[in-house]
Parts: sequence; structure tokens; C-alpha cells
Amino acid sequence: MRACRVCGDDGPQHVYHSEPLTSEVLRCRSCGHTYAAKDILEEFLIADYNDAEAMQTWADTVRQESAVRLYRKVTYRLTTLVDTDDVPTVHDVGAGSGGFLKVARELGWRIQGNEISRPFAEMARQDGVDLYLGALGEEQRSSSVDAVTLFCVLAHVQNSGELVREAHRVLAPGGIIFVRTPAWCAIERLGQFLLRISRGRWSSIMDHRMNLAHLQIFTERSITKQLESAGFTLEQLETVCEYACPAEVYLRSFGIPALARRLAGRALDALIDRRLFLRNTIHVYARKVA
Repeated sequence: MRACRVCGDDGPQHVYHSEPLTSEVLRCRSCGHTYAAKDILEEFLIADYNDAEAMQTWADTVRQESAVRLYRKVTYRLTTLVDTDDVPTVHDVGAGSGGFLKVARELGWRIQGNEISRPFAEMARQDGVDLYLGALGEEQRSSSVDAVTLFCVLAHVQNSGELVREAHRVLAPGGIIFVRTPAWCAIERLGQFLLRISRGRWSSIMDHRMNLAHLQIFTERSITKQLESAGFTLEQLETVCEYACPAEVYLRSFGIPALARRLAGRALDALIDRRLFLRNTIHVYARKVA
């Protein structure tokens, strides 16, 4: 079996075979990291992110008010952590349609970012945010920004260690990285239980979490290992209740009938808004050692 992509442990646990990924899914016994064993071609992923209709559908389903609240919270926290006498600069990796950068600019930050999805980059441009079209790389000068943010980006790539090291390179000494990423939680434990009692037939929950949009799922241990291995020291880490889309969207993906998902969706959204539902997302701030 393939060694853990984060800590290198060579004795992972088999979770199941993912049809969306056409790959075995493994879980590290040491750090708890869950990942696709098979290498997914980058060209295939980029083609998927350049589907304009799919990207517009995603942008239209996001809980916009919740997203803006999150962006403001993260910007305020970064402001307290960054130590600079100048106007601080933030680089958002995988900036999507530019929502975070727009908020950061309104709150007094210099902004820049990159995005591999041409449709998303065009949405950002139309909203007044210019992004570099492509991955974070050598076009970005070393030690040039005060903060780097990655909102649900690490789960979308397989070589996340390389991306985190690039973020470390572009940060000024003492700079801050913020990572938001899906966390292994009760959702996956339920998915594993259903797979076990159905002998692999009931895979919809695991397929929802492990697919071409989620190539890996972190634990607090594995994200800590990933960041520390790249030269960061942790400032703050927490697992929170945070869902990008209305609950009805998730219920639809499980095939729940329309009336039932509308009623259940309202109830679940109320719990999510009060942070009373399953904690499914990791937030972590870490500092580049000066």
C-alpha cells in the first residue's frame, strides 16, 4: 500500500474503493490522514475546474453571508497576528471568484492571489479582483507577502506538502499562513460504518467526502505535521462546524426526496448557524519562523 502522503508511515489502513476517484482510499494509522492511493492526473483536475457551468453552479450555491462573516473573521485575526509597520499584503491561493480578497481589501489589506480555474478568475475580474491564472510558483517573489491564505485548497491537491512549502517561500519571515480544510470527523465515521454493514454497497457518504474535489482529508495531527514539516510553528488550531453550502444541497446529493430535504435542510441550517452540528472543518494559523 502507498505510504502516507503527509507523514510517510508505510502501514496505512484500507478504507474503501472510491468509484468517483477510481482509486483505493487509505487512512494513515499514525497521523490519521485519509487520501487517494492513486495519483490523479493534474491535467484532468484542471479540465474539471475549467468547466464554466459547474463553477458558476458552485458559486451560486455557496452560503454567501456565512462566507463573508468567515472572511472578515479571518482578516481580523490575521491583522492581530501579522507584525508590520506597512500596509500588510495577503496572497490568497486558489482564490476562486475573489470573495476573500475583496473583503480583505475593504479591511485595509493589499491583495493578490492566484487561481487555476479560468471561469473563477473571470468572475473575480468582473468583481474588481485581478488574479494570476495558474498555480502558486516562481512568478511570486520569495519573502514578499505578510500572509498566505488557503480556503479549502489543500484537499484539492495531492502534493499538498509542495504547495505548503511554496507558501512558506513567498511569506516574509514571521509571516502567517491560514489554512481552512475539511476535517476527518463523525461524517466519515458514519460513512465507514455504513460501508462495513453494507459490505461496501452504501458508499454515498464517503463518496461525498472523497472525490475529485476532495483528494485527501486532514486530521488535526496530519495538518500539524504538514505545516511543521514545511517550517511553520502553530499559532492557533481548531475544528469547527462550518458548511459551505445550504444543507439542502448536500441532502440532494444523497438522493433525498425534495420535500424531505427542504424540511430537513431548514432544520440542519439552523443547527449549523448556531454551530451545533458536526464539526467538519479545520482552521489553522501558523507562523513562518523568522
